[in-house]
Amino acid sequence: AVALVAALVIGSPWRTSPAPITRIALSVSRDNSLTIQNGVAISPDCRTVAFVAGSSDASRLYVRRLDEWAPRALALTEGAANPFFSPNGEWIAFRRNGNLEKIRVSGGSPQVLCKAAGSYGGRWRTDGTIVFGTWPDVALRQVSSDGGAPQTIVESKEGSGVWYEWPDPLPGNKGVVFAIRKQGQSSIAVLAPGSDTPRILIDSGSHPRYLSTGHLLYADGGHLRVVSFDGDRLEIRGSAIVVMDDVSESLVTVDFDVSSDGVLVYVPAGSSDSRVVWRDRNGGTTPVITQPARYGS
Repeated sequence: AVALVAALVIGSPWRTSPAPITRIALSVSRDNSLTIQNGVAISPDCRTVAFVAGSSDASRLYVRRLDEWAPRALALTEGAANPFFSPNGEWIAFRRNGNLEKIRVSGGSPQVLCKAAGSYGGRWRTDGTIVFGTWPDVALRQVSSDGGAPQTIVESKEGSGVWYEWPDPLPGNKGVVFAIRKQGQSSIAVLAPGSDTPRILIDSGSHPRYLSTGHLLYADGGHLRVVSFDGDRLEIRGSAIVVMDDVSESLVTVDFDVSSDGVLVYVPAGSSDSRVVWRDRNGGTTPVITQPARYGS
């Protein structure tokens, strides 16, 4: 019944001086009426988890503070996806209805920042800009967190069949790491400042996240791997190791997030599985595919 797990990594296995690790399981809803959908995020202070969950009527954005017993739905967020926090933890940005929007963690009315049709993933910089990927006009773009016209960081060639996704800007404006997907295969690349040519870092992987320890954490086939990363030379060092092998993954997202100092929140594999059914006009259902999996579209 537990559909969300937060692993509070006080001392991570890739650090030189391991310290005790705290693992906390968070229930999404007391009556198991909600199912995680389309993303999970953790605040910079590691005290609040945001996630998109759905029930029989709709999906919306929820927040769960670790000092509270239950998650709280944020009104007017139906159809939200891919949430991520502002650096001060007071706002959550998300994609909805072809737009990039933001809402206060405390609630209120969402604010539209810009058009972002088909956006997959984004990160909020400390300078007040947001970096996100777009398609079908495949590009990495940035926009002010106050809203406005997006600016293009890098754009793929028309007809190349390449998608740019899940960007994570490196500290100190040293570039951005992101995923490149083509023909169903995903790799991890870096774009150096002033360059318009991405360079592949890791042949197989997605959802890269930079850690303050000088590592990249990324998803690969249901696993989370970590590898040493030189942020000055923008180079991988050594080999990656698996740090988690039970993470929910679909064609469009991997349900995890990590703070820069290594606090991880993720959805276990299998907890968001669904089935495919026919629904008739009287509300009756007939199974089409009975094997549980992360189906979509």
